[in-house]
Amino acid sequence: MNKILKKSVKKATLLSVILAVILAAAIVVGTLFGFNKDATVNNSQTVTISTYKHNAAFLDDIKSDCEDILNESAIYEIDGDVLYGDMNEFVYVFSADADLEEAVAELKAHFEARLADATDVLAINDVEVNITWHRENGVSYLGNGYVCRAIIAGVVFAILAFVYVTLRFSKRWDIGLALALATLLGAVSTTALIALLRIPVTASTLYAVVISGLLTAITVLMTLHRVRLASKDESTKGQSAYEVLANSIAWKEIVALCSIVAITVLLAGILVGKAGIWFAVSALLGVIASAFIGLFYAPAAYAPLKSVVDAKIAEKTIRYKGAEKTSTKVKKSAKQEVKEETTEEIVEEAPVEETEAPAEEAVEEENND
Repeated sequence: MNKILKKSVKKATLLSVILAVILAAAIVVGTLFGFNKDATVNNSQTVTISTYKHNAAFLDDIKSDCEDILNESAIYEIDGDVLYGDMNEFVYVFSADADLEEAVAELKAHFEARLADATDVLAINDVEVNITWHRENGVSYLGNGYVCRAIIAGVVFAILAFVYVTLRFSKRWDIGLALALATLLGAVSTTALIALLRIPVTASTLYAVVISGLLTAITVLMTLHRVRLASKDESTKGQSAYEVLANSIAWKEIVALCSIVAITVLLAGILVGKAGIWFAVSALLGVIASAFIGLFYAPAAYAPLKSVVDAKIAEKTIRYKGAEKTSTKVKKSAKQEVKEETTEEIVEEAPVEETEAPAEEAVEEENND
């Protein structure tokens, strides 16, 4: 495994081409055919309870009433604001042969009674509740609101990851950029695989995409952290960026983490039933995409960027040391000049001893003798 990873570090171009082909194919398929709607929704029935937004207490109260009457026979449900900015909807999906006439009538009568009761909190606060029952073919219940929020959340998370890692890792913007792009790539790759393989899209598909983005961030961060520690080690000073990355890939940790997540989502899909199977399949694709990016693509794509940044840092370091040496020499030269000037001043100011006069006096004394 380690030998394969070491070879893949220098295959950034090949890996980029593979990812580009997958994404391009997914875009073509998605444009021509769109996403595959959940097979369990075909020829199904939906009961939609809509109300204008209020506080969480009202929404929980309304949802509780709906679940008591409808949820037992529902295939699955989705709740939250979907197509309209101020509207909240609870959508319950049923099989085509489900007998809902009595349940829908009971639900309508229940809310009509509550709204007619002057002491009820719904009537007091003038809460409007609308109930619609549809028999449709190919119901799409993945609301635009969910998609927009998921995209915004992904972008915001990537930006925060970039800022945090850049500051945390000694202002190494290349590490922060690698993590942010890998996170987005994990989510995009999972979405592409779902579209390309025609995996039925359910409300839980977005959760699978989010899981893949988070898992990719964790796997890539494991390797980047080890790269940062290796770069500080004196034994790696002579190694290239490719060698450092090849020896720093946390493949054991990544494989273990992805295996745990894969087993977890598969068990969740089995336990939840038909509604959770497609979530498990989508999440499993996300795990595969995260493992591929964390083990192969991210290290290979980051190696050239690290080489460039390391070279610039080394160049700045050399310039700084050169400037520091020059500054030291200038300071030493200045100190030496000061010492020389001080010595000259001392010599100039030293008193001149009069030795001639005593000598002349000694000669005169000798002549007198």
